[in-house]
Amino acid sequence: MPFPITATAQALDLAQALRLSPEGKKRLSRCEKMWSYRTYQGGDSATKIDWRQSARTQEPVVRSHEGLSARTVYLYATCGDEILRGKLYVLLLALADLLAGKERPIGWLSPERARITQTQSLLPSLITEGFDATPEKSLFPTLPLTRSLLVIAGDLSQQTEAQITRLTTYAEQGTKGVYLDLATDGDTTKTFMPEGWLILPFNKEADEESLLVELLDAAITLSR
Repeated sequence: MPFPITATAQALDLAQALRLSPEGKKRLSRCEKMWSYRTYQGGDSATKIDWRQSARTQEPVVRSHEGLSARTVYLYATCGDEILRGKLYVLLLALADLLAGKERPIGWLSPERARITQTQSLLPSLITEGFDATPEKSLFPTLPLTRSLLVIAGDLSQQTEAQITRLTTYAEQGTKGVYLDLATDGDTTKTFMPEGWLILPFNKEADEESLLVELLDAAITLSR
């Protein structure tokens, strides 16, 4: 079932507002590529010479950029509450839009390995199709996701041994994760989460901007 156009507009407006804010720019700068420098060597293109740096060192210096991470970000959510699904759609789309804008590939975790994209205009349909293909309380699939980042939304109070096994498998592949816990009154004190993964309680009363900032910070930290 497609989400309302107003929900998509809300998500993109939310992402843009954070992107343009001073705090948002500071956060997103942690996703940007960094420059590395080395002495000019025969065969290097003259266009790569950094003349300002060369003036400081008194010798030709070339620069190249290196990404902070090559991790693909996979989203996944299970939720039967329609109102909560709408809020998660806004939150995950805003997050995906911000990360894709910084050259992070975005996908949805599914048995069919949903398409991966960095094209921001394709994100609404990707996430909508992901929600539609994910039944309530379904078990996320096991795929080879070496050095990926998972952003999962689900009820940790309903965690099963099968889910623990799959989380362990992902962690052994070098994948990291952020688990957005939708539990309201269940006991999550004995739940399992791989070392280094983060659990973020989902506060239904919090505004979307606060939730997005918290989720973005977690995703950036783990994708470095």
